[in-house]
Amino acid sequence: MSERSAADRADFRDCFFRGICAADLDRQFIVSRDRFFSSRFKYMISPLALVDLLAILPFYLPMIMPVDLIGIRAVRLIRLLRIFKLNRYSDALISICSVFKNKSREIFASLFFVLILLVVASLLIYYAEHDAQPKQFQNAFSGLWWAVATLTTVGYGDIYPITPIGRLLGAVIAILGIGMVAVPTGILSAGFVEVLEKKNQNPEINPNFSESDSEKKYCPFCGKKLK
Repeated sequence: MSERSAADRADFRDCFFRGICAADLDRQFIVSRDRFFSSRFKYMISPLALVDLLAILPFYLPMIMPVDLIGIRAVRLIRLLRIFKLNRYSDALISICSVFKNKSREIFASLFFVLILLVVASLLIYYAEHDAQPKQFQNAFSGLWWAVATLTTVGYGDIYPITPIGRLLGAVIAILGIGMVAVPTGILSAGFVEVLEKKNQNPEINPNFSESDSEKKYCPFCGKKLK
């Protein structure tokens, strides 16, 4: 009986706090500073607003329609997405989000090239090893798994080439894999440098910055100002 009452109290507290959170989100939307409907609609379709909506959805679902308890618990897992809203309160997370936003095209272009390389490598290794190892390389999907393991240089498992052509192909893909990892890393590094430079040149963030500082040249090796 005591365990049942403790569970009931826990459910009541959970429902109470979820109700407060849902009411607070509704209040923020209703009494928002910007009272234009178009601006509110833009907020409603923003990623963070959708996260908030999905997070409070389990609170309203039982009131609207009968929903299975397991289904509600599965929807509650979406509340974990709220962790992405921490970037509002951390300068480091804000910088990371800015880098991915500014360099999104370059990152997607590099990932697209990696995808093409994976498909080509999987087809080539399939034609090179299928006759010698029909069980290991049954189709192109088996070659795709080998291509991923080779391109990421994580090492081989039960699928590896034994023919000279297959081994040569594996060596080429492994060397290309090093470059494929370096390209996104270089893009992100350049993005971080740009974001940090903008922050340092912002008078609100760096009061000691002056326009004359941006005109001065720096040594590319030690970073000291050149006279």
